[in-house]
Amino acid sequence: MAEIIHILWSDQVIEHMAEHGVTVDEADQVLRACFDAREPSAADSGRWIVKGFTPAGRFLVVVFDDYPDLDLVVGITAYEPEH
Repeated sequence: MAEIIHILWSDQVIEHMAEHGVTVDEADQVLRACFDAREPSAADSGRWIVKGFTPAGRFLVVVFDDYPDLDLVVGITAYEPEH
């Protein structure tokens, strides 16, 4: 099981997620819980995605860059997918 040491969310990304109604805590929860099930992003080469539920039951998609040599994950966005 891979472990995330540091997650970085820029102020711009935090504002963008807020537009989708997603908090940093929710995105962190899904990212940490589902990190081992990450998949390459089909929309953005070099990026990764995870999909999963928050403890409150919201299903989110989280997009991020992974820098394993730096023990760092950089969040790009998180959102509730449309059904």
